[in-house]
Amino acid sequence: MMRTRKFRAVIPAAGKSSRSGLNYPKTLYRIAGVPILIRVCSLLSPYDQRPLIIINPAFQAQFEAVLNEFAISAQLVFQESAKGMGDALLQADTHLKDDEDIILIWSDIPFIAAQTLEMLVNCHVAMENNFSLATFLGKNCYTIVSRNEGKLAEVLETRALGIPPADEGERDIGLFIFKKQPLFEVLATAPKETGKEHGFLDAIGRLAASGAKVEAYPIAQANDVLSFNTPEELVIIEQLAAQQPTKI
Repeated sequence: MMRTRKFRAVIPAAGKSSRSGLNYPKTLYRIAGVPILIRVCSLLSPYDQRPLIIINPAFQAQFEAVLNEFAISAQLVFQESAKGMGDALLQADTHLKDDEDIILIWSDIPFIAAQTLEMLVNCHVAMENNFSLATFLGKNCYTIVSRNEGKLAEVLETRALGIPPADEGERDIGLFIFKKQPLFEVLATAPKETGKEHGFLDAIGRLAASGAKVEAYPIAQANDVLSFNTPEELVIIEQLAAQQPTKI
């Protein structure tokens, strides 16, 4: 299906990396010699050879150096200040066509399998969804996929809500596909409280409530959900990288 459908890949990478312990964007951290960002770009390359990467302009030189080192062609878009993932995505508005399907992936996830992405692409296209996301059934869920009679109702971010992670359940993995226009209309009209970040996950519930076709697919495997947020998580990622060959 992917051969007859064009996708635009977007990688938000403008975060502060405050929990990672680094003084530079965590997506540029090298695992087995390869930055996480390059691993993500390699995953996306069958769908988009020139991904759009949203960055903090303060780190433009570092991003350009890494992309040049690995001969990756990308389009850089700037988020001047950290106002949330929803705001970051809106910075790309004029660079994306209204009728495009967007593959969005978090920039700190090094081991999402190509098969997981392919399955999500196939589900999105076959079901003609407005929004599709890959999920994982497991423990210690930092996000919570809430369903109503089997249908996705919302995706809750426990840290933003100040609640503990769910002991077990269904969570998103940071991999999404959506039609641009319906989601951007929701993001553009999102309520903006003073001092509160403009989120992305909460827009999924609002999109579903609007009548758009939103589906979550529990297709992810354990390695897909590994992300680099803290030094402790990095230890697990490094151990896994040592056990498998690097393919870039």
